[in-house]
Amino acid sequence: MKIPASLKNPDVLGWIIYVVLTLLLTFPCIVLIYKITYDTASTWTRIVGGTFIAAILAGFLSWIGNEIWFQIKRRRRSEKRKSARKEKKRRK
Repeated sequence: MKIPASLKNPDVLGWIIYVVLTLLLTFPCIVLIYKITYDTASTWTRIVGGTFIAAILAGFLSWIGNEIWFQIKRRRRSEKRKSARKEKKRRK
């Protein structure tokens, strides 16, 4: 399976992860807001509040995921460089 070039860009991938997480977390966050607010709160307040919380939570989770992915990629790159240097020394 060939991956489109735009998905190899970490910024594009981060935004896609953020949007997907926001959509996945919206319903559970709205249900949570319904449970913790008073009955006098309007429906729109609950829906907007739940969506807002879902967006913030998705941003935090996508940030953590991107940071972990970046650290793994950086570690692999440094290991490749290290092995390339060792191989170069062996050839001399």
